[in-house]
Amino acid sequence: MRSWSLAGCVLVLAYEDSNTRVWRVLEGALGEKLRLEAETLYPPVSASMPKHRAQNLLKDVGTTCSANGSILFESARDGDHIELSVRVPEAGTYQVTAGHVYAPDYGIVQWSLKGAPVGARFDGFAPKVASGGVCALGRLELVAGANVLRASVAGANPQSKGSKMGIDYVELERVEKAEAKPRR
Repeated sequence: MRSWSLAGCVLVLAYEDSNTRVWRVLEGALGEKLRLEAETLYPPVSASMPKHRAQNLLKDVGTTCSANGSILFESARDGDHIELSVRVPEAGTYQVTAGHVYAPDYGIVQWSLKGAPVGARFDGFAPKVASGGVCALGRLELVAGANVLRASVAGANPQSKGSKMGIDYVELERVEKAEAKPRR
């Protein structure tokens, strides 16, 4: 993800394809939502998965996601993971949601922050490729700057033909400012 600081704000490249660039300014105002398209968080900080790529779902399989793109991770086994850097301009409590893609060969995803699981597990299985899967990760304490969210494979639905995962977006809404520490 590309970003620049501007007088207390963060300018974020929210979406880019061969024809379009969309920039968003996150001022850190309470209640403001910012949807970071997964393809703008690519490449990952780290990945144990053998194959991963940004994809255009409309072009590749004829379905849409927000901004028509997502990240596809091809997992080989349980525990495979991908780490994405999510930047926020100001420390505080954020309501965090992850958007997912469903498919016949997708597995179950468990998100974590600093090694601790967050939110419920998300089952990505569906008979046909579809967008619209939402996983509430909860109210998370994030630091100013980069925060690393990890998505790990945590099994698969018995009907699934695999354990891949598709991530559409990460959405952030700051709900509380971090408390200022008293000076001594």
